[in-house]
Amino acid sequence: MVVLCAAGFALWFRKLNDKEPHNVEEPEVDPSKIVDPSKIVVYREFKVVLVGGQEVGKTNFANVLCGKPFSDGYEPTIGVDFGYKKNYVEGKEINFKIWDTSGREMFLLLLPPYLKNAQTICVCFDLTKVGNGTIGSYLSGWVDKTKECPDAKLMFIGCKDDLYQGGNDAEIENAISGLGLGNRVIKDSSNNNRLFFKTSTRDKNSVDRVLDAILDYAESSDDVFGVI
Repeated sequence: MVVLCAAGFALWFRKLNDKEPHNVEEPEVDPSKIVDPSKIVVYREFKVVLVGGQEVGKTNFANVLCGKPFSDGYEPTIGVDFGYKKNYVEGKEINFKIWDTSGREMFLLLLPPYLKNAQTICVCFDLTKVGNGTIGSYLSGWVDKTKECPDAKLMFIGCKDDLYQGGNDAEIENAISGLGLGNRVIKDSSNNNRLFFKTSTRDKNSVDRVLDAILDYAESSDDVFGVI
């Protein structure tokens, strides 16, 4: 029985080898998909870090900034979250790396490594919580955490503008002015060079104004473009 099986297998294997090989056709290449090396876009990465207290709206802001949909639910950031946003300036690609850091006390020791080499740091705050006289110390505390990144530009992002009743803009302006940051602050040029941006993640245009301001700075920055 074993001999017959072995003989049968040998006969099958010989016939298999006698068959002509299949002709494998190579897939056609679409000429339009071939990239000309001389036209490869030169790009640089631009690091943006979001800092601020718990539940001020950083994560929703970061998500909408990266093109993700608004979410009504709240889920605290564990340590840090990360996203990308691509933009093009004069044929050059800028790849924004968006770092959303946690505002929870237990994760603040992790903040310095994430701030390293940031070009822009967004200090986020809840507009609805302004008016109790604490905005100055709040902003000062978060700016102090960026002291090891003196070359990074700062943006002050007021979140939840859709819930903000107004009336405290002057208090916010005075608090930021009192920090003595000078030209380190990126202003809202679309609103009389206001020192902070009012944003609502329900209003994508307000978030886009922040992105446009970062993009303007990135375009004018000497070290943005070049070979990586």
